[in-house]
Amino acid sequence: MNRRKRLYIVFIFIWSLGFFSALPNLYLLKLHPFYNRPTYYICGLSDHRTHSHLITFYKYIESILFFFLPAFIQTILYMIICHKIFLVDRVVQADCHARQLQESIRSDTLQQCSD
Repeated sequence: MNRRKRLYIVFIFIWSLGFFSALPNLYLLKLHPFYNRPTYYICGLSDHRTHSHLITFYKYIESILFFFLPAFIQTILYMIICHKIFLVDRVVQADCHARQLQESIRSDTLQQCSD
């Protein structure tokens, strides 16, 4: 499978997953009229009291899957990136220090030979 096909499959999978994850909101949410303005509406939870446990459960799962989990993954990935950046920086600094040390030893040796 070439790269473009794989990209299309991943793209379709992600959008399908997002679409199916958002479907319960069509049932759980409803437009409520705004207080003094009849042409304005606010989107809020439906008034079905029989499904309050279902709504609470879904909203907790939704918060975990679509906010906390991505934020946690993003934090971990940024920590890995920063670790690699600082690790490379330390290697570069150590290499620079080693080169300076070799240069100073070489110059000391040349100076002793010329004396």
